[in-house]
Amino acid sequence: MGVEKTVYILGAGASASANLPTQAGILKKVFSLTRSSFSQKDLTEDFLSLEISEASQKLQSFYTVFDNYRCELGDFIVSNFSTADKGKEYRVAIMQANQILEDSAEMRQKKDSVLQRAYQIVQAINVSLEDLFTIFDNVAAEREHFRLFSSQKMSEIHNKLKLCIIYTMAFAIIEANDSTDYERFSRYLIKQRLSVSQKEDNLSIITMNWDDVLERTLARQCEEYNKKLNKGQQRIFPDLCFYDYDFKRSDNHIPSTHIKARGNKNIKILKMHGSLAWLECPKCGRIFTDYESEIAYEEFGGAECPCCKTSNEIEAPELRSLIITPTFMKSLDNLNVKNIWHNALIDISEADHICFIGYSFPDADFEMRCLLKKAVKDTADITVVLTETNNPDYYRAILNDVKCDNDTINLLLDKMYLPAFRYSSFFGEDRVIYKYNGFSRFLDELGV
Repeated sequence: MGVEKTVYILGAGASASANLPTQAGILKKVFSLTRSSFSQKDLTEDFLSLEISEASQKLQSFYTVFDNYRCELGDFIVSNFSTADKGKEYRVAIMQANQILEDSAEMRQKKDSVLQRAYQIVQAINVSLEDLFTIFDNVAAEREHFRLFSSQKMSEIHNKLKLCIIYTMAFAIIEANDSTDYERFSRYLIKQRLSVSQKEDNLSIITMNWDDVLERTLARQCEEYNKKLNKGQQRIFPDLCFYDYDFKRSDNHIPSTHIKARGNKNIKILKMHGSLAWLECPKCGRIFTDYESEIAYEEFGGAECPCCKTSNEIEAPELRSLIITPTFMKSLDNLNVKNIWHNALIDISEADHICFIGYSFPDADFEMRCLLKKAVKDTADITVVLTETNNPDYYRAILNDVKCDNDTINLLLDKMYLPAFRYSSFFGEDRVIYKYNGFSRFLDELGV
């Protein structure tokens, strides 16, 4: 009898434990970011003593481009999801901001203040990312106009929305992330993987998130473990399950598909929706990765493919980010992404235990729902780790306190459409074990 296998499926709630914005909150975060949001040091200090990371400096250098993109994005949202008066108010504020010359720190601050008046209008609009991306994808599929916007203009705004999200997520990771839970989880994963032989396969991680905090943390802890080994001893590495190229072109890089072939152990991390730490070449199809930086924002600066560039190309193609956006019309045609999804299908079909962490099981992820329906064994046990605010009993207690009758409570809970409703209707009422104490308390239970 082989070893039992556990598949962990991570959603936005796991990233939220690292202080990263959830999908529901990221659009508001896009329009709340200002220059002053970055960590500011005392400018009276000697410049060489300033502790500003290279990644933060690079991100700040792209701020003006980011601001121009979100300005246009904001105009699209206000024009299509708000009133004519609000649209006029937004455009007046933008025009006033554009008339301010940024020739001093004081004037830049003044311009940011005026822009924030405009962006607050956008933040007040209740529109979801799923709605936005589904509109863009539908227009692209039909090659049609959307109201006063041509299909070409829609394509431009679509890409700017994606880049604004990349910028905002990269900012959150660089400036505000807390990787404590992921560090604990990584230690647990390494311990579990080391407990079985190289040929045995006892775990994998499937993540629906774009952020790279987990794989970055895991790579760092694998490196620390490997440094303690003597020459010739079996090392351990994160495995992305496709042939990845190192963005920095390091001689020490081992492509994921070569890890086990070279006698090492692997920990599979399947990024179902791409990553902020990936860049793809549109010509050769190579995916470049990085375990230290969210290189997707390099698209702002037009990074060239290093492989095509060294092949005597007159003009090397520019690398582009690879994230699959939340829409009901997802495109999963990329060959490497297809390989990731195929590996996920195999892992889930072999799993004895499936543990969802911070994943709300949204309807927009119908491809994942189909994969699960096709692959999950009837004998596999299912655990769902969420927070207290996802617990139906949490709201039932509140409604009981205000003397609501059971019929009213049940009606309100149905309308809330909590994750438990989606899980139970999909897997069956009695099959799912729910834990509503969050990711950190779940790690406590694992003993890490």
